[in-house]
Amino acid sequence: MLSRRALLAATALAVPSLALVGCAGMSSQQVINTAAQDTATIAAGLKGALANIGTLNIKGLTSDKVQTAEMAVADLQVAAAALAQASTAGAAQPIVQQVEGDVNALVGALAGIQWPPEQKSIATALAAAQVLVPVIESAVGMVTAATQKPATSAAMSPDAARAILLGAAR
Repeated sequence: MLSRRALLAATALAVPSLALVGCAGMSSQQVINTAAQDTATIAAGLKGALANIGTLNIKGLTSDKVQTAEMAVADLQVAAAALAQASTAGAAQPIVQQVEGDVNALVGALAGIQWPPEQKSIATALAAAQVLVPVIESAVGMVTAATQKPATSAAMSPDAARAILLGAAR
């Protein structure tokens, strides 16, 4: 019998690995560039999804949470530019750790907020970012612990996550 922990661990390792199948035959610099592009997609998508977050009047959305979200998005933009300049996977890893930290800070700050229907794109963009982070980590050779994804992102493919974030960026 397969335990829940084993299933989650296998899923966490399989999804990023499947996402990198398209990277076969690419040079290490091309893989890093793809990771940088995914990071830029996360930054742009979250910036677009959260563009008016400071003007929203939603229960639980405090000014501290808005500030954390805005700072994390700004950090993600800087990280995307820095990652594009990384020449090796080793040089990219600390930047990718920052990306993970920024996405986790955003998700943590905005967790539990009941978004009204017209703002559901925020939750969807956050879920999409969570799907891409392990793909980016895998691209630079980082092994991550298995984590349980929110139901929103559990069935989301990396390509679907990219499409969602690109749509939110517009």
